[in-house]
Amino acid sequence: MTDTTGASVSNLIVANGDATNSATKLGLAANVAADTIDSGNLDRQTVSLATALSTYNGGQGVAKGTFKITNSLGATGTVNLTTLKPTTVGDIIEAINGLSLTSLPGLMTPGTASS
Repeated sequence: MTDTTGASVSNLIVANGDATNSATKLGLAANVAADTIDSGNLDRQTVSLATALSTYNGGQGVAKGTFKITNSLGATGTVNLTTLKPTTVGDIIEAINGLSLTSLPGLMTPGTASS
């Protein structure tokens, strides 16, 4: 983070402004006599089909359970992560695609962005 105001009257202060302490979690919380703060590596910057689910939630992985998807036509499908036992993001996307629900842009073809 860079202070571009040119002011040097006080320190560069970055504080948590929310209940989840986002500035601290991002490594930006500081009160320094400088014009920049480097948070360092923010870790997971990209997600691919091969991204391990165990890397989420502070290394605890993705919680097991069931979720339901409803497409724009009202058709629904359910994915049970407890039964599926996925290990990657791709495993979950494959399960969603396996529901054969239409009108889910971005999930039907890996690599496309949803709109």
